Amino acid sequence: MGVAVPSLTGLYLYPVKSAAGYPVDEAAVGPEGLAGDRRFVVTGPDGRFLTARTRPRLLDVAPRWRDDGTLAVSAPGMPVLDVDPADAHAPRAATIWQDSFTGLDCGDLAAEWFSSWLGEPVRLVHLPEPSPRQNAGKPPWGGSRLGAADGAPLLVTSVATLAELGSRLDEPVPMARFRPNLVLGGAPPSAEDQWRALRQGEVVIELLWRCTRCKLITIDAEGRVHPRGEPLRTLLAYRTDEDGRPVFGRNARAQVYGTLRAGCPVEVD
Repeated sequence: MGVAVPSLTGLYLYPVKSAAGYPVDEAAVGPEGLAGDRRFVVTGPDGRFLTARTRPRLLDVAPRWRDDGTLAVSAPGMPVLDVDPADAHAPRAATIWQDSFTGLDCGDLAAEWFSSWLGEPVRLVHLPEPSPRQNAGKPPWGGSRLGAADGAPLLVTSVATLAELGSRLDEPVPMARFRPNLVLGGAPPSAEDQWRALRQGEVVIELLWRCTRCKLITIDAEGRVHPRGEPLRTLLAYRTDEDGRPVFGRNARAQVYGTLRAGCPVEVD
């Protein structure tokens, strides 16, 4: 480990897959990512996960953990939904991408709330820790336990890389569009593409593959799709992987567990 980055400028949790996230001052990190991150997923009647890619209204759902371990879920014009993971007992089959598993159903009240918001019958499924899901994706994370994240437990992005992208757009986009867990400052644009690992205190984060992006980043927080497909279109013009796919950020996992703190220094290798 060597080069010092001024700080971990942001640390974010997304308790429900595809719903809004929120910043936290600190978070424990373990084999399945940040504690409390992506522990719930909304599924259709067939058990397949639903995503804001096709249900943009999910982005307007704002879940937030309370100190007592329950989840408060809000959305415009809706009553606050209280979800206690301890009350989720009934097994429910679910599928996220290629991974089929048995989660815990959060009950009829939660199902009715999300069904009302989305306008279709759905269920809310909890993935306890350790997760019942085993990721069938690419190495080195394939075969490991994973919450409801797409393919790896953590996503790392950079303030400078977002600023570079913004300089190429008619209208810059917020970092929230990319749904990161860790946001780093103080490094040149795209520097994270070359990093192998991060360290903060006792915590060591291994950086895996560059994160390929989809049309989700063209949808704003109000569920509106950009008419010209930005910023995906601009990423395709200058920031792609070896297969020509747009990339932004690095998927990651913790090698040494502990507590991450926003605003504190980070070292990179």
